[in-house]
Amino acid sequence: MTETEWLCEYKIQAELDSLFCPFEVWEIQGSNASMGYATHAIFRYFGKFPPPVARRFITDFHEPKIGPIIDTMAGSGTTLVEAAILQRKAIGFDINPLSVLISNVKVNKVNRLVVEKYLDEYATHMRKGTRKKKAIAALIPADRYLDHWFFPEVQKQLALTRMFIDTIADLEIKNVFIAALAASIRNCSRASRNMGRMFLDPAIEPVEVCPIVTKRVSKILKGLDELPQNIDAKAIVHNSMEPLDQKLKTNLIICHPPYFNVYKYSSIFKFEMLWTGFSPKLIRAKELRESFKIGKAERVHLYVEDLVKAVNNSADTVTIGGRFVLMMGDTTLREERINTTSLFIKALEASESIFEIEKFIIRVPKHTEASYAAGQRRDGDQVGVKLQDHILILKRRRG
Repeated sequence: MTETEWLCEYKIQAELDSLFCPFEVWEIQGSNASMGYATHAIFRYFGKFPPPVARRFITDFHEPKIGPIIDTMAGSGTTLVEAAILQRKAIGFDINPLSVLISNVKVNKVNRLVVEKYLDEYATHMRKGTRKKKAIAALIPADRYLDHWFFPEVQKQLALTRMFIDTIADLEIKNVFIAALAASIRNCSRASRNMGRMFLDPAIEPVEVCPIVTKRVSKILKGLDELPQNIDAKAIVHNSMEPLDQKLKTNLIICHPPYFNVYKYSSIFKFEMLWTGFSPKLIRAKELRESFKIGKAERVHLYVEDLVKAVNNSADTVTIGGRFVLMMGDTTLREERINTTSLFIKALEASESIFEIEKFIIRVPKHTEASYAAGQRRDGDQVGVKLQDHILILKRRRG
């Protein structure tokens, strides 16, 4: 499809005309599998930032002498992995501590022989079990829906796995096992495997947890083997509603926020967090107000308000002439299209931001997104999914 055809299809020519900036149309092909190289695929992160997009902007804009690449909503660490592959320094921030842990595991080389030794010990531990019933019970999350989603015998195996992980003294190795456990939770549950939201699949039978977790650990090791030896990338827990450290300087920030009315990650990964010792409740009130499952179009203004604040909070970190690359997308609600990008642009300009729009990019995705997310962004009841991802390249002017 040509650029003109895309503009007509999505009826956004008027929006683009009002921007007075260049625009492009990108068509990035590739399945989830083809984008799962290195450590990208060790954890299925719904609504994940596409690796080719991160790589494109790193190679186009980043100047290593100025400072590290920064990702203010790092998610599962896509930007960090691409930076590691390209041998660039990078720092990712995210409010979700599980996301931060997984991101750090993705870019932290560990001793394969030591991990494999722990895998042998884990298998023995699971085979022998334990008589400490109270200890096991204490490691089973207190959630009223737990029995609905997890068979009782699977709950005990997951708790036994947690018991083993808690004995690992080496923090880096321990985090590998925590990440592997988190990545195994969906496959140990009674939920459909291919949906972002959890839907009960009555055909699912109880599973053995140990082989699933072991396979995930091995996948992490294989992915880490594909990364270079010297990596300078890390993730840190930080709320994007708060300013970044003023001492931190860069000429490139990348941000891929949750989309309006699509996903709330403290809900989507609720059980992954609970089984690995994190509390979804502690971060829920601090997340971007994306209004997941609320279903009220008027709440888009809260989402836009938070997003503008997150962008402006990092303004002092970006050097003059540097870029803030923001990838976002429109959605639909009761067959009404919600033009979040257009609303964001207007709100950013009204905030007297020191960022100006340098370029507008329409990304044509290959439709491999989870069907629920795709459904939230479909035009009415049409067959097939036509998503719009918008990439705004914001350039810092003098201010």
